[in-house]
Amino acid sequence: MSSTDVWLKYYKSSRGYLAHHGIKGQKWGVRNGPPYPLKKQQKSGILKYDLQFFGNKKRWSEYDVEYPGTDKKYHIADGARVLGQEIFAGKGTSDEIREVTKLRLADAYGGDPEDWQKCKGHTVIDCDGEEVKAEIHWYQEESAGKVELKIKRWEE
Repeated sequence: MSSTDVWLKYYKSSRGYLAHHGIKGQKWGVRNGPPYPLKKQQKSGILKYDLQFFGNKKRWSEYDVEYPGTDKKYHIADGARVLGQEIFAGKGTSDEIREVTKLRLADAYGGDPEDWQKCKGHTVIDCDGEEVKAEIHWYQEESAGKVELKIKRWEE
């Protein structure tokens, strides 16, 4: 009989019930998950939740989304969310944003140049009254919020 079994038997008999705290088989002081803190060389991952608000607390439908190569600006459809959000460059990832871009963003919108992130996601764009799926890219920083939203490609 292991020391754990003896302790559980004693605990059950003294309390009248069996209580368990933690994960069965997990050792004390061991975290269940990736190594903490995350190492810099690890790739970024897909965010598992929708960041409806960030920084300046606008709703997604309030942002102008630029279509590069044209002067047209669109909006994300009312009630649409940005799904599959991924931070793929900048703070917290192994890929860096170009130095010139980081400095330009910090100068134009504020914040620390090292805190900027480049993100992407999939959403529905209101394109002249018609709802069209698109992949969008943007930059974000905690104090500045999301800026320079662009349509990267139209999806079917």
